[in-house]
Amino acid sequence: MTEEGKTLVFSQLMISLKIDHPDHAFLNPHFLATSGIVPASWEISEFLVVSGQTTEVKFDNGMSIVGSKGTIMFVERLHEQPPEASMASGMARRFVATLPDLGYRAVVSGFTGDLILSKGEWDRVAVDNLSCKGPWLQFHGRTGGATARMCFSAEGITVGLSGDEDDRMWLEHEGTTVVSFDAEFERPVPRKGGVQPILKCIDLWESDLMTLEAFVYESFVFGT
Repeated sequence: MTEEGKTLVFSQLMISLKIDHPDHAFLNPHFLATSGIVPASWEISEFLVVSGQTTEVKFDNGMSIVGSKGTIMFVERLHEQPPEASMASGMARRFVATLPDLGYRAVVSGFTGDLILSKGEWDRVAVDNLSCKGPWLQFHGRTGGATARMCFSAEGITVGLSGDEDDRMWLEHEGTTVVSFDAEFERPVPRKGGVQPILKCIDLWESDLMTLEAFVYESFVFGT
């Protein structure tokens, strides 16, 4: 997403299911394929089991499934733009439909990405909007740079933002300011009511994405 020379780039979408079931032995390639949770045509690039506590299945298309105690995560690697149809949410829906009795407690949608600004734009935003002006901004006649890390949390929503001047070559953007962000939207699900309330929470990832975009663009950077 691009607006007035500012580019919002997404790198990862995650759908996480919090469950009561202590075991995740069912996260094996054979079961995932034969149950239809994962399309049989997907090629597995890596299957890891770490000390019996964590299981991770990675696929060649950038998808991965991670299981740890009480959590199943469906992670989708994105290519700059958010997907019109999420593979992660589709997998999470099929997982819940296949295994409805794991004691689902909450659904979390998570996003990771970067806001790319023109060179020097972050320092202007940080100094003008996020700090108290004073003599400390000048040292021997020169304006200082700025680094900031912030976390916002309300009603199950957690957004982390960090901004710094970054001269790396990244996605063909050289010598830019990169404001990195990660956000999680957590919703508890009712113990009764079957799988439909769980599926409804999974489908809210698009609404969460729009909320995050509005926050990063309007509330944080362009609110002045």
